[in-house]
Amino acid sequence: MKTKQIDAIALITLVIVFVMCLALVYTGGKENTALYWLMFYPVAVFAILV
Repeated sequence: MKTKQIDAIALITLVIVFVMCLALVYTGGKENTALYWLMFYPVAVFAILV
C-alpha cells in the first residue's frame, strides 16, 4: 500500500516539475538559459522513479 502512495506522489511531483520545465522553456528563462535547465529533467525523473 505504501508503495502505491509513494509512486503516486512521485508521479505528481514529476508532473509538476515537467510543467515548470515547460513554462521555463516557454518564457526562455533568465538570459535564455532555459534549455540548459531542461537537460536535467530526464536525470531527475530517473533518480525519482528508480
